[in-house]
Amino acid sequence: MVRDGLAAVLHTEADLDVVAVASDVAGARREIERFRPNVVVTDYQLPDGSGLDVATFAAEVGGSKVLLISAVVDGGVIVDAVQAGCSGFVHKGYETPELAQAVRTVAAGGVVFPASAMRRLVRTVRPAVGTDLTERELEVLRLLARPLPVNQIATELYISVHTARNHIRAVLTKLGARSQLEAVVIAVRQGVIDLDDG
Repeated sequence: MVRDGLAAVLHTEADLDVVAVASDVAGARREIERFRPNVVVTDYQLPDGSGLDVATFAAEVGGSKVLLISAVVDGGVIVDAVQAGCSGFVHKGYETPELAQAVRTVAAGGVVFPASAMRRLVRTVRPAVGTDLTERELEVLRLLARPLPVNQIATELYISVHTARNHIRAVLTKLGARSQLEAVVIAVRQGVIDLDDG
């Protein structure tokens, strides 16, 4: 089965540990509650629902980032993934090294997203609630758009990781975003930052 093959592939990576495998949304919910994994890798289509249901649950439980895998890179699916709080979206055709790197990126606080889809997202995702960002928060937002994980953002700005996380939380709150990726999309759509910034 695809999930077992995926788990086996990721298990061969020395720095990645596969703590659980589930075949449906119900199973994924149980395992997320039990293990609280750093990253949840889920298929978009599941027997009893969607990977978006898994992402929503992971957001409610807190702590787990979600990497969504789909055979179809459809604009509607990608928008839904962003709004469900997914930190990454990859095509099923990803080679093993690319998939493993996507997991690492998401685990480190970064985002993984097909660059070709960003413009479409900018036209589709809802507008921001408010954009009263400080200069430091704008700097953080531009680095999120590159995209850089939290530890690299901290290094770039000569601040602690804790402070960087606080700035990211403030950015998400002010933009009304559920994820770092959605914050970037909203900011680009509103003209707060440009995709070429940084």
